Amino acid sequence: MSDQGIRITGPEGAPYELGQPMLMSARRLPLGRVDPVRLRNRGTEVHLERFVPTPLMQAEPRNVGAWLFYEACAHLVRFHPQVQLISFESSRPMSGMGDPALQAAARVAALERIGAIDIQVRPLQSGEILVSGAWAYNERNLRDLDAVLEEQRAIYRDAPIGGNTQRPHWFQRLRRIPFLDAGATLEK
Repeated sequence: MSDQGIRITGPEGAPYELGQPMLMSARRLPLGRVDPVRLRNRGTEVHLERFVPTPLMQAEPRNVGAWLFYEACAHLVRFHPQVQLISFESSRPMSGMGDPALQAAARVAALERIGAIDIQVRPLQSGEILVSGAWAYNERNLRDLDAVLEEQRAIYRDAPIGGNTQRPHWFQRLRRIPFLDAGATLEK
């Protein structure tokens, strides 16, 4: 596991290589994949298009998408220093985040926090709203990205994705039921 809690790999857990789908996981729980990841300008630019979430991510009530995008940017500049620009587009509906206009506004705000440029918002025929833009690797943007990442990592460190380890209430009551053999209970 990486120090930030999000692990980014290529297919089948191999180290990530530019141009491959980007698989993301937390605490060994698969979160989803960014696919396609396109290389441009002789590998100095990367374009991220679609995040395909796992059922765990679809059930997550919080908007984790911005954090995952921040982690993808950090991973690319840390392990692939030739990358100078990361462009992106996203229109995937986010459950529990309001209508498409509110979702687009949340994406724009998340991108502005790290110094993204050329942010564009465009309605699609499907009713979704496409947000696109670019993040340039420079000292100021890297400082902004690091600050936002620290904040996001603290949130999910305190309340991890898929971290509800509490047993259902009916299970809690079961533990008090004595078994016939030697009076053992389900939990001690």
